Amino acid sequence: MFKLSLLFFALSFFLSSAYAGDLSWTDTHASPAISVLNKRVVVAYSHTKFGTAIPTGSTITLASANQSYAGNAVVQTLLCWNGTEKCIPMSGSHVNTHAFDGLAAGKTMYLMHRVLSWGSSFPPLIISGNVNIWFTAR
Repeated sequence: MFKLSLLFFALSFFLSSAYAGDLSWTDTHASPAISVLNKRVVVAYSHTKFGTAIPTGSTITLASANQSYAGNAVVQTLLCWNGTEKCIPMSGSHVNTHAFDGLAAGKTMYLMHRVLSWGSSFPPLIISGNVNIWFTAR
């Protein structure tokens, strides 16, 4: 009975992994130096940097992004899909979201940064960013 249960578990694990096993792409960039308050700086993130092939019809199942920078400036960041067609605010240093679910996985993603306050930091500010897109191939 134990062997049968173990076999069933293993089989269900592999079948569910094949079904739910999303593919992904990632891209990392540093922003240009930001020296002006309230000026939007846009950084593009794409699957092409590392040569990830996205099959036609593939759709996003999860998007995540993170950012880091030195100092205590107050930065407003948006994670956007396909230009500014759909954007969500990033609160803090990261976001995990299903807001882009069902959208084309091969489109370029963007992080749009705007420094609202320097705090006790001094310009220029350079923001390191990373975007990860999980998708289902159709």
